[in-house]
Amino acid sequence: RSIGSAIRYRHRHGHTMVRAPIPPPNMTVHSLHIFDRKGKTLFSKTYSQPAAMGQQQLRQTSQGPADEDPVDEQRKLVFGMLFSLRELVGSL
Repeated sequence: RSIGSAIRYRHRHGHTMVRAPIPPPNMTVHSLHIFDRKGKTLFSKTYSQPAAMGQQQLRQTSQGPADEDPVDEQRKLVFGMLFSLRELVGSL
């Protein structure tokens, strides 16, 4: 099977059938975070408009202390999840 092209196959009664093309998968990169081993953010970029609007809304509705950035907190949570996932895969 090929993605994006029509599939032809012969039915058991001798008829040629054409199946609609298989659409390519939709994948969107919303944001990219690169961390060092200690959890420090080396690079962070938001690519999609909905993700950028979500970060802006998160900053506006923050209930925490004024010196704490909620987006920085989100980065820490992403790093923690990736670290835990790496440890889990390493133990398997």
